Amino acid sequence: MEQTSIQGFYSREVKCATAQELAPKDVPPGDGFTSSEVQSFLQPRGLRPWHPQYEYEETDISDLQTGTSRVTVTGRIVNFHCRAHQGTQHPRPNGFFKFLLKDDTGVLSVKLWYSKVNFDIRIAQLVSIWASHVNVSDPSSMSISNRFLHVNLYPEGDRTCHIMVHTDSDDGSVCKQPIGYRPQQPLTGLMRVKNFNDGGNEAHDSRVLLCVKSVGQRKRVTASKGKDNEREVDKLEILVFDDTLEIILTLWDQLCSSASQWQPSSTILLLTNPTYKGDRQIGVDANTLIEVDPSMDDASWLREHAKNKSKREHVNPPFPEGVFDVEAAMNSETRILFRFADIDEWVRASSEMYTGYFSVVLTEMNLSKLHQRSMLCSTATCPSTPTTPMRDANTIGPLADETGSIATGKVILSDEAWEQLLGRTPAVLVAETPARLKALEHRMLFLRVTMLMGWSSDVGRMVALRVSA
Repeated sequence: MEQTSIQGFYSREVKCATAQELAPKDVPPGDGFTSSEVQSFLQPRGLRPWHPQYEYEETDISDLQTGTSRVTVTGRIVNFHCRAHQGTQHPRPNGFFKFLLKDDTGVLSVKLWYSKVNFDIRIAQLVSIWASHVNVSDPSSMSISNRFLHVNLYPEGDRTCHIMVHTDSDDGSVCKQPIGYRPQQPLTGLMRVKNFNDGGNEAHDSRVLLCVKSVGQRKRVTASKGKDNEREVDKLEILVFDDTLEIILTLWDQLCSSASQWQPSSTILLLTNPTYKGDRQIGVDANTLIEVDPSMDDASWLREHAKNKSKREHVNPPFPEGVFDVEAAMNSETRILFRFADIDEWVRASSEMYTGYFSVVLTEMNLSKLHQRSMLCSTATCPSTPTTPMRDANTIGPLADETGSIATGKVILSDEAWEQLLGRTPAVLVAETPARLKALEHRMLFLRVTMLMGWSSDVGRMVALRVSA
């Protein structure tokens, strides 16, 4: 009979492991927070995908009503500023962005509170907001912008509101039309830069249309509002212009970053209620609307004007052959007498071709000056020859009538128009003595003549086809 060992009546003793042996080797010591708490800190609620729990009514800004209502609107940011602030809500916000949101119908004031999310707010961004309450104005502000309705947003602390910045879905065509704009009609309050600089800045709701010429370097300067209130701010000076004057636009602080995408001779700015900072100095404040590349006829015209101005112009541009029907214009039963102001207004409104008569005054003649330089009836480099066509646009100075003028070199004359104006052929003109050329200049100075002129968008200049006394 097999003997059973005494060890069979006892269970195997299990050796107890120490705390160091039980601790995982690849896991660092804990800090007292659960994984869900750590994840909520690393990825705040404001960055999570937002799924609305209620239905929101999509509406235009002009149709908003004050009170509690769940609405969503889409527009472009036309002004903003940022301020660090400790709120009373829980969790406490660290600051807020206050911006003006504009669509094609109106403007809305929005205060966007933030705690951990760093919102990248810029001028002209396409933004959609969801809000549950609309106020008459911002109760914490005494700004003039309180005439706009106001909403508060705190996406990190209130799940009934949200904001979305359209980056990939913005094709540049939404919410680009100025408020109150109608095609082929003047925009209310719009004036030229020269008129604004000469006193038009005092008008209520003044507007200026500007093209960016150059963007300066961003500088760090010290701004003070007293001895004990000094701080460093960013300053950016931008040279802008229209067809009347160049002026300097100054931007401060957060607005400077918006100008990084502006292109010279291409970006058009429509400023509503800009501030006058001195002679040829313009600025913006909290009540200014900054619209980038607005959808309007004047903006397209100014952009085309800027591109043509940036091109290097030939001193002796060729006459556009085959563009105008001279015989039909001269033999027409209806002969229209235009003025420079009329043609300027019509050219801005449409790109049609115009042909008609102009009664103009010759304010300057440069026959003697060009003859001394051996440039009469020639280009800028070739010497005068009797067979050279008379097509130097700098021979005559500005042309003026009762409503406006055309600068030197901006009118192209045909060979027939040159001979009719000067009363002689190129061979006879270059053979004249300096004294006779001087006498011809004096006789023609301030002489009123009638010119058959035409304009075409393909040429881009006024063209004199025929001249009569």
